[in-house]
Amino acid sequence: MNKYFVIPNGVDLSEWSGEIDDIPETHKTFFNQLKQDNKFLVAYTGGLVMSNTLHLIVDIANKLRNNKSIYFLLIGKGPDKARLEEKIQKLNLNNISILPPVPKKSVPSLFNNIDLFVRISVAKKLEQYGSSPNKIFDYMMSAKPVLWTYSTKDNWIDNAGCGFTLHEYDLDEVSQKILDIYRMNREDLSKMGQKGKNYIINNATYPILADKFIKALGGDSK
Repeated sequence: MNKYFVIPNGVDLSEWSGEIDDIPETHKTFFNQLKQDNKFLVAYTGGLVMSNTLHLIVDIANKLRNNKSIYFLLIGKGPDKARLEEKIQKLNLNNISILPPVPKKSVPSLFNNIDLFVRISVAKKLEQYGSSPNKIFDYMMSAKPVLWTYSTKDNWIDNAGCGFTLHEYDLDEVSQKILDIYRMNREDLSKMGQKGKNYIINNATYPILADKFIKALGGDSK
């Protein structure tokens, strides 16, 4: 068998520590109202496409519709938006909204408003060979806890200790886990999120990944 070496997605630190823009006024007004209402914000950001199985998050919002403190957000754009909006309207949900994406320089400001990031999918055996969704790296870099479904035990969230992994998708289990996280001490959640940021800084910045790549080729990065 030929040797192989995996280089995952990474993070450009300058995008998180350089010139950062505020979020658009429409987003700011929306978030201010949610925070005024003391909502716990659970968010997905990225493409609104069928492959990201966002209908599962709508199902979870429906399952937790009687909890008035938890609010779900789908932030992004894509061809699945109309179908998701139709499902939300059909279920008559008032605990989930779809927001447009923000400019790249506003992403850190946007993420500051979120309490928990989620990536929910029907975990597949294919993941046993590895997966590197770039949104997970941004979630971790924001220093916020993450809940995801991922079939393999060796993964970024568990290795960093910055969130929670469910290895199979089950509506009741995922919904209950979100309730459990909502009930956690906020300081503990903050410490958990910070572990993710520290892990990315130490393992997944582009200079670190470039160094690993050069060494994997048998070269000297110095």
